[in-house]
Amino acid sequence: MNKNNMDTEFFALDSEELRFIQSKHFKTKLQFAVMLKFFRIENRFPDNGDSITPEIIQLVSNQLETNAKLAENIDWENRTSERFRQEIRDFLGYRKAVITDSEKLIAWLIKDVLPQVPTVPQSCEQANQFFRDNKLESFTPRELERYVRSASQKAIFLNGRQTTFGCDNKCIR
Repeated sequence: MNKNNMDTEFFALDSEELRFIQSKHFKTKLQFAVMLKFFRIENRFPDNGDSITPEIIQLVSNQLETNAKLAENIDWENRTSERFRQEIRDFLGYRKAVITDSEKLIAWLIKDVLPQVPTVPQSCEQANQFFRDNKLESFTPRELERYVRSASQKAIFLNGRQTTFGCDNKCIR
């Protein structure tokens, strides 16, 4: 998680979130809360490659009155994390994207986004909004970029026109 796009104010827990989190075991409350807030901001869950700053961990820990050291060895991809992901999706009314969703995304990009010839990052932002609007968990930045580039190639094939995508334009946040 990039510190530039993560303001600590976004990690303030509201009363509804606090009630939801209180059902968790004291050892996993912090992990659950960070996953919930990360999802609300990024529209995806953290993975082991994401860097969540100690300041964010401390902020969430203080709100939960837990020890920030509980976050030192969190595995964002284990079975507990997978169970938490599903609970958070259910709580927020989201679901995982499936193949038909990716097909809809590509069709939507070709029809509504790519004709405006945006860059890869602009297209990725639009795609993330597509996921939010449809209450879908977003793909990882790398997967999202792959779908955007696929849609671009398909648009070129269908319309015979080039886009402005350059090799250095990436979705990676």
